[in-house]
Amino acid sequence: RDTSIIFPERIGSWEFVYENRFDEAPYGASLRYQKPNDSTGWIDVYLFPVGIVSQEDVAARAEHEREALLRVWDGKLTDSPMSAISTFSIPVKTPEKPSPYHQPRPTALTAYQVDFSFEREGKPHTYAFVMLTDRLYGIEVRYMSEAAALDRAEIRKAGEAFTREILPQLGIVSSGSCGLPVMGVDGKLADGCDGIEPVTPAVGEGMRELRFEYSPPSP
Repeated sequence: RDTSIIFPERIGSWEFVYENRFDEAPYGASLRYQKPNDSTGWIDVYLFPVGIVSQEDVAARAEHEREALLRVWDGKLTDSPMSAISTFSIPVKTPEKPSPYHQPRPTALTAYQVDFSFEREGKPHTYAFVMLTDRLYGIEVRYMSEAAALDRAEIRKAGEAFTREILPQLGIVSSGSCGLPVMGVDGKLADGCDGIEPVTPAVGEGMRELRFEYSPPSP
């Protein structure tokens, strides 16, 4: 399967700095955003394939990610404990002329979030984590900041605002095996799949493309 992800170079005052591709394709890649001349914090956007998943699956994955964060930062958490998972809804703009061959876009997406504070290199920091799925991909927004710049309530609010702003600008389209009839839903292509043949989306000004090519499974 091939996937093309179009993403913005700027989100408000945030600028794209670099991408990091992980060695194993299922882990996808991350995009680093940072404000110019500001070393107090940064945002990493993780993009990775998940396929067709139920909302129950997404909720379970969010809980799994929270537990992973607890393990990673065990012994370094400060302030009150890591927050429980909460959700917020992001409206989705539906196309004016939806394709009769595709599953319809959802009217809204559910995002899961947590926040916590910890100590890093002798300084207190805050952290906001947001996760959701869209068009066969998982999307995570991880915002880390020095606590002197943003407290927990502020970074939680900022992480949500960034997610709401970047999501409508992401173009995610896959092709290949997702276009096979057996991979469809109710006889239609899954949301985010354009068919069997590779696609080459236009990359507009101020945008960049992240492309994944997945090898077919071994016989």
